[in-house]
Amino acid sequence: MTYTPNFGDPRIQARCTKVLNFVELYITTNKTAWIARQEFYKHFGNTSRPLGKYLKHTILDTTDNWFNQATGECKKYRLNIAGLNHVKTLAGLEQFVPTIDTELDQQLITGDFEYSAKSDRLYNPIQNITRRIRQPLLANRGYRYNYDIEAAAPTVLLQRAQQIDPGANFPALENYVLNRSVVRQQLAKSCEISQTQVKFVINAMLQGAVISCYEHGKIFQELHSDYDAVKRLQHNDQIQAIKQDIRVLWSILRQDLPERHITLKSGKTRRARLNGRDKSGYYRVIESQVGKVIHKALRKHKIKFLWIHDGWACDGIIDPRALESQVRRSTGYTIKIDYEVFGDE
Repeated sequence: MTYTPNFGDPRIQARCTKVLNFVELYITTNKTAWIARQEFYKHFGNTSRPLGKYLKHTILDTTDNWFNQATGECKKYRLNIAGLNHVKTLAGLEQFVPTIDTELDQQLITGDFEYSAKSDRLYNPIQNITRRIRQPLLANRGYRYNYDIEAAAPTVLLQRAQQIDPGANFPALENYVLNRSVVRQQLAKSCEISQTQVKFVINAMLQGAVISCYEHGKIFQELHSDYDAVKRLQHNDQIQAIKQDIRVLWSILRQDLPERHITLKSGKTRRARLNGRDKSGYYRVIESQVGKVIHKALRKHKIKFLWIHDGWACDGIIDPRALESQVRRSTGYTIKIDYEVFGDE
């Protein structure tokens, strides 16, 4: 017998509300998301039981059923919009508006955000709220000013490589940094993908990702498992030129990293290749150096801010050119900061 919840039961109403709040806050439409087992138990309840199973399979589609025990990488899901709306209708929650918990709301009020540090990055749950919800949420609490370091990863990695080897040349990657909007538009048109996907692909390549049809690859999943899009990227001259520059880039940057060696079956040893974790970790160290300078300046001006990796939302205006100068003096890196204001009439 097919299970159908009794949506008039207050307990089922409460569970539906909890599930809707979670997926509306943290699952971005048309994007895959990792969801750990403990998150399912926290929000959906026991997904082996009828209600939890019904809500999980109605509201979410499984895009990758693979759990990587070695890395802790969770199974991946995508929001089923039709299923979500179906549950809202049956539960009488068509006008549902998600809310954050009291603790996070208090952090927004005080500006004393609690971060957990992992791999030289600062994490706060508000960062993970979908942009669609997060931007108006922050603006309504006074955090109307959003700043972003333009093309942060390729910018600082290029500069560090050129500090090590002043004669190094990266024409395609430098062109991307200087003209990122134009390049993204060109690649989006020629490869028939979105500009957001172009940005994701290039940043993923910088961290060691490969453009392939490997079902668990993050680029393939970002492209919604579109084999044709992968082929177009693989045969695109601009992408191949950027790929070559990235290869040269890391051959220089690896001088900053400690050597690791592996033993071959023959008994000989050789230097291990850099992996994605090495590359992303290297960038995050530089990102952290730049971030600390900006944090100090914001606190000096008594501006409340939420740090979001290579950008931030805050409740006051600060001169981006002055910040750029301070970062250059303190770290040696030349960055460009863009900003926009939300909530303007």
